[in-house]
Amino acid sequence: MQVYSNDRYVAPLHRVLANRQNARYSAPFFLNPPYSTDCMPLPTLGLPVYNKVNWGDFRRRRFEGDYADVGKEIQIAQFRASS
Repeated sequence: MQVYSNDRYVAPLHRVLANRQNARYSAPFFLNPPYSTDCMPLPTLGLPVYNKVNWGDFRRRRFEGDYADVGKEIQIAQFRASS
């Protein structure tokens, strides 16, 4: 959504704090486009601040970073267009 919305909706930083007094329940929900999808800002939202991102390539590179030390983990910010 961050890319599609041209930074109108920015992904929040996700952090969880442990609490020993209360049980923690989690109900994650993930909605992802098909791997063949090229994501880019919607043209009605002004000049694009992101270059085109292929979702399958992005997820593959994130997955590789989860299971190997490939240096810095890929982030959506790496697809920002040059000013």
